[in-house]
Amino acid sequence: MAERRRSAISGEFTIHGHWTGFREDLRMEVPAITVPCGFTTSGLPIGLQIVGAPFAERTVLVLAGAYENQTQWHLRRPTV
Repeated sequence: MAERRRSAISGEFTIHGHWTGFREDLRMEVPAITVPCGFTTSGLPIGLQIVGAPFAERTVLVLAGAYENQTQWHLRRPTV
């Protein structure tokens, strides 16, 4: 069940779902990327969010690339 929450940073409302909500606090000019890291028991894809320090885009991309090189999740597709 989704719920509405007020952001402590902006005061805006966001919708938070069952697993996790939109990270509104990450809209503050920091580099972030999401890479596939598995599937739920019902077959929905799960993502791993990697967030870096301001201006650390290279670090975030290198870490995401290293994770994908060590796993095979980015090659798998959910069944439809």
